[in-house]
Amino acid sequence: MKKPGTAQRHRPLAPRPSLDWMNHMACRDANPTIFTEPEMADFALSFCRRCTVTAECEDLMTRNASRERSHRPQGVWGGKAHYPRQPGRPKR
Repeated sequence: MKKPGTAQRHRPLAPRPSLDWMNHMACRDANPTIFTEPEMADFALSFCRRCTVTAECEDLMTRNASRERSHRPQGVWGGKAHYPRQPGRPKR
């Protein structure tokens, strides 16, 4: 039990990484839908090919996926397409 007048210690929060890199994304003004539709993957990847922050983008996707264990990343992230495999569909 806590004694009256004593301060409770809290574990310090980990610093959040800066998201300033998002200002440099080649896809910054693109419609986000193109990054989630498998049939638009080639078009979405055309943004990634001229982007300077693909490593940061992939890192964000990886952090979000590890935080939510049930979350499986889908779509185009960091210059890579992440879609569930369809039976009979060849690998990209």
